Amino acid sequence: VTVFWHGEAMLVIDVSDPVESTQSDVVTTGSFAEQVDPSQPVEVTFPDTISPVLAESAATSLALLHFTAQAADGRPVKPAQTDLDQARQSVVRELARAASLGLVSIRDFPPPPRPDGPLPNRTIKLSETDPSLGQSEIILLAQTSADHTSLQQEDGGIQTAGGTPCIEPSAVAIATWGNDTEFASQIGAGRMRLSEELDRFNSGAALDLARLYLYFGFGAEAAQVLQLVDDNTSGVDVAKAMAQILERGHATSGVLFGQLECDSDIALWSTLSYYEIPVNSAVDTDAVLRAFSALPIHVRRFLGPQLARKFTAAGHATSAERTLRIVERNPATPTEGQILAAAEIEIETGNLVLTDTALEAVVNANSAASAEALVRRIDTRLQVGRGVPQSMADLAGAYAQEQQDTKLGLELARVYIEATAAAGSFDTAFLEMNRLFPEMPEESQRHVLDTVLELLVSGADELTFLRHAGRMSEADKAGLPPRIGNKLARRLLDLGFLALAQPYLRMPASGLDLQDQRLLRAEIDLRNGAPRQALVDLLGLTGADANTLRARAQSQLGEHEAAHLLYLSAGDTKAAVREALLAENWQQVEAIADQDLADVVSLGSLDAISD
Repeated sequence: VTVFWHGEAMLVIDVSDPVESTQSDVVTTGSFAEQVDPSQPVEVTFPDTISPVLAESAATSLALLHFTAQAADGRPVKPAQTDLDQARQSVVRELARAASLGLVSIRDFPPPPRPDGPLPNRTIKLSETDPSLGQSEIILLAQTSADHTSLQQEDGGIQTAGGTPCIEPSAVAIATWGNDTEFASQIGAGRMRLSEELDRFNSGAALDLARLYLYFGFGAEAAQVLQLVDDNTSGVDVAKAMAQILERGHATSGVLFGQLECDSDIALWSTLSYYEIPVNSAVDTDAVLRAFSALPIHVRRFLGPQLARKFTAAGHATSAERTLRIVERNPATPTEGQILAAAEIEIETGNLVLTDTALEAVVNANSAASAEALVRRIDTRLQVGRGVPQSMADLAGAYAQEQQDTKLGLELARVYIEATAAAGSFDTAFLEMNRLFPEMPEESQRHVLDTVLELLVSGADELTFLRHAGRMSEADKAGLPPRIGNKLARRLLDLGFLALAQPYLRMPASGLDLQDQRLLRAEIDLRNGAPRQALVDLLGLTGADANTLRARAQSQLGEHEAAHLLYLSAGDTKAAVREALLAENWQQVEAIADQDLADVVSLGSLDAISD
């Protein structure tokens, strides 16, 4: 253990493999070197500028990490290699927690130069290491007031708010399953352990090898090795779920489901295990981000975009942004997955227009994220009313064919039909609906139909519109949202097809949709010569549109004085003058008509009026 000060407030503890030596252990701190006799109290020297509290903490760490324990018979015992491994893992884990809380910043820096002369020092006496600290009992813990409530007593365990026991965090401690040495040497050594004993397969070694593959991000390889592990082996089911996450982006087994509220590393892997985070689920996002921040850099860069996108889809845009910021701590060119995740956050927060360029770059990269980026790009363009070129629709169709047996393939089929309609190819869009609908879930079918019909109303020529609007089945009409049914009925009314418009006005509605529906029904009544029915449809409605239709109904009934007043309330002066003339209300005509007509009325020239 090499210990030195970096500056005046940072203690660096370098824990390395033990060196075989017959000499006593050496503790180095700054320029201070001391031969340590484990049977005697120890004096450790620190610079004068170090606070007493920090010096005592540092000294305690030295005792735990380096000083030998006393066996029962008083003989000094060197720590085993497993103790040093435990110490390393504890230091890494607790530093990661501190970093995720913002208490420390971790960055690479060269070793500081050793001072030539001795530093001012303070001497602290340490008594013998506690004999109860045995070879396998090295314990390190970093705990602050910011996170002490999240640490549970070992005997009680951690539970979700609903009382479900949380899986032990050690089952997903991926950062401890490998190291920075060469991949081939680690994998080779792991494979050798599978059959160290002649004719005996080592199931535990197979689990270790699978976990090593997980550490390096190889989900498929880990899953293959896990097939060799006994299903009763502790942790194997969790490892299989983690392999599925790394390979597919989510888990098919449910061992990690329902652990979203756990205040430990399990919350991260539970979140990643879902294809979509369940709606209205409570997620301990702080625990998720702490665990994510402690992952090895290569795993963090791979899983970060997936985690951010899951957060975004669940409505946790802020957590998604924090996830990407953690990924960006390591300066590197953003991956297509990061760009896609960032674009989805922009979409979620309403910044739709600026995302098109970013999504285009991902689509053109022809990477694993290209198909999903194409789905988001088409959806965004349709949402903001931008055109979709036929080439983009054709690309979506090609991707849909390529991935037809996947959930993404269904999304691609959806946007392919919608983009085809947006490009103006309505005949093709309706043909593709007939072909692809049997493979699509009902929810997607409804979305496609609603979108295509809305595009049909706004973008199709008259003949194309009439051909497809007139062929709608009664079942499809009944299932339309009132908003779209009203739009179809309005265009059919404008074209004079009253009978075709009426079925689109029968679906249940409420609010503004119901009001528009009743106005359209009243207009059909008036065109069909049923003014009294129109007045019934208009009961309780207010506003200029309703009063205009009432005025028309009163005019058809011969109630021109009432129609005149209604037109005045609706602001239609010209129609109000006409109704006043029909009611022979000359005084009112003179008051509201233009000057020429008012002059004629004032002269009482009825013949001129009729002319």
